[in-house]
Amino acid sequence: GLGSQNAIGGGGRYDKLVEVTGGKPTPGLGFAAGFERIVLAMQAADAPMPQLVHPDIFVAQTGPEVSLEAFCLVQELRDAGFIVEADRQGRSLKSQFTLADKYNVDAVVVLGPDELAAGQCTVRDMASHDERKVALADVAQDLAAALGLTDGHGDGCGCGCGCHDGECDCDGDCDCGDECTCGHHQHYALIFREDECLYVPIGTKSKRKRLDILRRLDAKEAPHV
Repeated sequence: GLGSQNAIGGGGRYDKLVEVTGGKPTPGLGFAAGFERIVLAMQAADAPMPQLVHPDIFVAQTGPEVSLEAFCLVQELRDAGFIVEADRQGRSLKSQFTLADKYNVDAVVVLGPDELAAGQCTVRDMASHDERKVALADVAQDLAAALGLTDGHGDGCGCGCGCHDGECDCDGDCDCGDECTCGHHQHYALIFREDECLYVPIGTKSKRKRLDILRRLDAKEAPHV
């Protein structure tokens, strides 16, 4: 057991936190969890420990001018069922490849202005170091075929919701949660802008529409949290 320290997490409302630090009055909430206590609790309950799974794909970008498109590509590949990582610290392309190597990914997808203008990306096989140009519209299917991943990776949804081959029968509203990997359901993002926090739908079927939503984002186009 955990003894006298028996809480594995805690939290509450932090409505005055932003104001105390110089911002405008903003509602807030939060929580923290103790990882060591969670492990102890799992061991006490004889619960199986999750296994470490390395990412399938790393999305690299040549510069900040394509960061939005790279973000959407990461989301699209995750929607297709891949485990995807990307750089969040503005590393050089060489450093991103070094990071991808540490992650032990199977492939790196490189996105830059030239590729974006051509509607393509560069895919590098990290085992053979072979590179190829792939249309952005086909990258999920290409990676699934190249990596031998066909079950749940861009091939429809295995959760039984009826979304297969781009056909969705639940009108974009599905309660299958994390089991769904077909990428045809609505996803949301919390976007923080100045003194506002917006809850924005971004997981549309169309990547172009998703980009437009993020680019045109303002307080009138998204409900507040």
